[in-house]
Amino acid sequence: MTAAADHSGSMAVEQLADQLHALLLPGVQSSAPSRQRLADKLQQVVVYLQQNCKGIASPAALAVAPQNDADTPDNVKRPSTDEAEVPVVAAVQQAAVMPVSRKHRRKLAKPFLIESFQQRYVALEVFYLGWQYHGFASQCGTEGTVEGLLFNAMRKAKLIAEGATWQQVNYSRCGRTDKGVSAAGQVIALLLRSASKTGEPALLEEDEMDYSLKLNKELPRDIRVLAWCTVPADFSARFSTAHREYTYFIVQHGQLDIAAMQQSATYFVGEHDFRNFCKLDLEHVKSFRRRILDFQVKEMQPAGTDGRALYALHVKGTAFLWHQVRCMAAVLMMVGQKLEHPDVVQQLLDIEQNPCKPQYRYASEEPLLFSRCVYKNIRMRVSDRSRLQTLQIIEHAADQHRMGSSIYMNLAEKLKSDTYNVHQTINNERHSHGVSAAPYVKLLKREKEPDIAQRLRAWSERQSECSEAM
Repeated sequence: MTAAADHSGSMAVEQLADQLHALLLPGVQSSAPSRQRLADKLQQVVVYLQQNCKGIASPAALAVAPQNDADTPDNVKRPSTDEAEVPVVAAVQQAAVMPVSRKHRRKLAKPFLIESFQQRYVALEVFYLGWQYHGFASQCGTEGTVEGLLFNAMRKAKLIAEGATWQQVNYSRCGRTDKGVSAAGQVIALLLRSASKTGEPALLEEDEMDYSLKLNKELPRDIRVLAWCTVPADFSARFSTAHREYTYFIVQHGQLDIAAMQQSATYFVGEHDFRNFCKLDLEHVKSFRRRILDFQVKEMQPAGTDGRALYALHVKGTAFLWHQVRCMAAVLMMVGQKLEHPDVVQQLLDIEQNPCKPQYRYASEEPLLFSRCVYKNIRMRVSDRSRLQTLQIIEHAADQHRMGSSIYMNLAEKLKSDTYNVHQTINNERHSHGVSAAPYVKLLKREKEPDIAQRLRAWSERQSECSEAM
């Protein structure tokens, strides 16, 4: 293409951009950015017109069209000069090459600027089924955390700026849950965009946008913002809480002594040093004293035809250590199976007699639920629409799990029936590779983990080595 053709094509592009702007945004003054956005699409427009519209021979189209056979792509149909000419703008309009919705028109006319809106400091109550997530808290190099998905949803909904830091939005959370743990009442607090613009009167809470609805549109179905409310500037989701509640679900089919578990659970109530009931986090925790307000073993669902009942270990406390609830649940399960005496809890809480934690496994994470955070003078709000939408999703998920449970129970009944010709195993040890079950060792007689002083010395040495290496 010659220099003259290039110049002609450039002028034609600008002319067509003005025409398209006038067509798509009538009454709006053409600006350089908007014209440039339209001009960037002209190559696609011309190719489309050449393929689908007859007789396009206007200077604007021909200026950017191929000028000879060598320049013409194989999939582009060249216009015929024998056919009637069709004005480019009319062809665009008739072929609907660039259909623009009202929302898109507003976006083109005036880009969204989050800085032009006021902010509101809010607390959000969040539910999530944590079985498929890598915990609540965001972690460097780890995807699939609930917190990470919440922040992605806030950015998509334009409630926080794209590059906003936690400090800039004054972010806090009530607690953090491990991989596989769920929550029905996790609470976070941060500054979110308000519906009112800068310079306008601040909206009343009842006139504000529905943050639950807005965020739930961007979240997976197993993460829901249940409710929200405005909170004062000095509010902290972590430090303003009066107490936290956890629930650990267990299935009882005759093997557990529930009365012994309840007796043992009462020994947790009060303020104690829980170093023998947690995973030590010496980098962030200096004191292991925590206050438990209540601990109950409750029947949640009576036994059905299969003889299985659902119970819950429900604990209230002002704060909890890492894995504390799972450690307490593990020891109570040993008591329920009559492997330990109920007073083993009292003995493990006596750190003078037992300063080192015996080795034992934590209870599984899937049955653990972070039930709720309780605050004084804070009342969450939820609209009927948001509540009903969430209720429908939760009830549908519950039905799915009921059907899955029924399938498993049906299979269990089949295996118990006389459907199969069951023969006795001659040598049980052969099928267990010759390994018999190890005898149970009482907690207080097991090997102990290093005490806190030893751990602190080891941690300090590692820190020194890291500093020297840097």
